[in-house]
Order: sequence, then structure tokens, then C-alpha cells
Amino acid sequence: PTQNWNVLQRVGKPRGRTVFVNQLFVPTATRCGTAQPKCIAVLQELCRKNVPVICKDEIKKLVHPIKVEQQKKLIVFQKRIGSARVVTNHDEIKSALQKEFEDCCTVVEFFGNETIEHTVALHHYADIVIGPHGSGLVNTVWSQSTAGVLELHPRYVNDWQRNPNDCHERTIRNTGMQFRRLIEEDCDELCLLTHFDIPAPKVVEAVRELLTNALGHSVLD
Repeated sequence: PTQNWNVLQRVGKPRGRTVFVNQLFVPTATRCGTAQPKCIAVLQELCRKNVPVICKDEIKKLVHPIKVEQQKKLIVFQKRIGSARVVTNHDEIKSALQKEFEDCCTVVEFFGNETIEHTVALHHYADIVIGPHGSGLVNTVWSQSTAGVLELHPRYVNDWQRNPNDCHERTIRNTGMQFRRLIEEDCDELCLLTHFDIPAPKVVEAVRELLTNALGHSVLD
């Protein structure tokens, strides 16, 4: 299928090339709550090195104006659309981030329905990735080791799991990136797998910490 070839091209395997192997190892999904950071690290290395060539048009359109022309950091804020784990105050958080970091950062929303090229370019050059717990954070496989990731986590992520699901944390930390998590504070079991909110000031503070650690000095200096 075309989509499969697109993925192969991203890791440097051009269409039309036949590869013969004696053994084929096919990765499968892990159980929710677990992770395979060593496998992801290998895949990430393959993915990262081909981004500048494969996504050059998207880089020119999306990234160059922010990071080269404006000399700003890029914050990618994922917006989950659906019935589960939707951050109800997403727009409030976005506005708070824009106000607090307007001199040094640009906040770009990611909705999950973008093209592969758009997705890869955006996450590869992101300095900070913010998103609710879920599959959207898997896109950090394209991110560089200097990036920071902030996970917004509901109080109850699964009906069988009362503690934070740390699958993304394991993968992100083991591939060299900074990681922070903010957990919903006021919630009972009736809010299971539905909408939740995280105080905007806490998100701003966590992002400031990630940026400061990455830069080695306060972003407000």
C-alpha cells in the first residue's frame, strides 16, 4: 500500500528496491502501559537522519520561518480530537503559552490529521512537544534528543489502571529527551476516559523548566 511505502521512504528505503533477508523481525504493538525503548531507539536513529532530505519542502514552509527567520523556539501543542482524553482548556493553555513565551517561542498546534511530511517535520524540529496521553505522543519518535516533552495526563487513563501510564515516559527518556508529566488534579471515577483539564499556569511553568534545562539559562534572561 502507498502508506507503507511512504513510511519506508522516511527511513531511507526507496520504492522499487527489493531486499532479501534470511530472517525478518516484525515489531508488534506492546500492551498498553508497556514500552520497547530499545527498539524505538533503533527506529528513531533511522528516522532522524533522513528527515532533512525527505521533508525539505515542509521544512522550508513550516520550520524555516520560525527557527531561521524569526530565530524562535518551536513549541508543538497537540490537540486530541475525539471522545477520550480531550484537554478541555486547550485554548486557554495555548493562549497562556503564547503570552508567556511570545518573545522566544512560537506555538504551533498539531491535530493529528496532517500529512506524514507535515507531522515528521513539525516534530523533528520541535524544541518542546506538549500533548495529552495517547498515540499522538508516538510522533516524538521523529524528535531530536534535545527536545523536551510534556505529557498532560488524566487522573484515570484506563478502567484497569489507576496509576499514571508511563509507556511514553519510558520511551522518551530512554531516547535521550527530557520528560515532564502533569496529572489532572480534581477528578473522580465518573470522568474516566473523558475530558479533563490541567491548570494553564502549571503548563507554563513546566515548559519554562524544559526550555531552561535545554538552554542552560532561564528563557526570561
